[in-house]
Amino acid sequence: MASQPDPRANGGEDDGGPALDLDQVWRSERRLVAAVLLAHARPEDLEDLLQEVALKLVANVTTLKCRQGIRAWLKTIATHVALEAARRRSARRRHLPLDTNGSNPDEIAAPEDVRTDEMQDAEAAADQALRVAHTLPAGYREVLMLRCVQGMSQKHIAEALGLPETTVETRLARARRMLREEIERRRATRS
Repeated sequence: MASQPDPRANGGEDDGGPALDLDQVWRSERRLVAAVLLAHARPEDLEDLLQEVALKLVANVTTLKCRQGIRAWLKTIATHVALEAARRRSARRRHLPLDTNGSNPDEIAAPEDVRTDEMQDAEAAADQALRVAHTLPAGYREVLMLRCVQGMSQKHIAEALGLPETTVETRLARARRMLREEIERRRATRS
């Protein structure tokens, strides 16, 4: 006897309500998922993490009966996926052997003679700003990363996160202020 396909997976009806169209859900919510992932993970990991979230969406389609709440569910899943990836990366880093000069063989940098002092200073400042940005509260971190790392407009950030544009503007201003103050505080403690 052939098994019947899940009617919710292909646009049919089940339990009296309209089915979820996974393609449409993913197209409309992918930017939100990417924003959440970037707020908690490295930009170079984004595509892999998006795939993990998409797989979780597909795996749980039978438990998701309507679009209500899907945005919050995806945001929670994306946060968990990003944090788990960071934990895995941290665990790998603790167990990787160091080469003879004490550096991690996974980290490949340009030869020192090619990198100028200004480039090194700019890279160090950017690294510090990114590390500090990751310590900001999630709501501020998300809008800051979307604006500064992804280059999204305030309008697009508001749409992606489901927030009023004025809230995005306020959070962005506060996030920049918190970032600046924390960097200055860290500089002062080093001096």
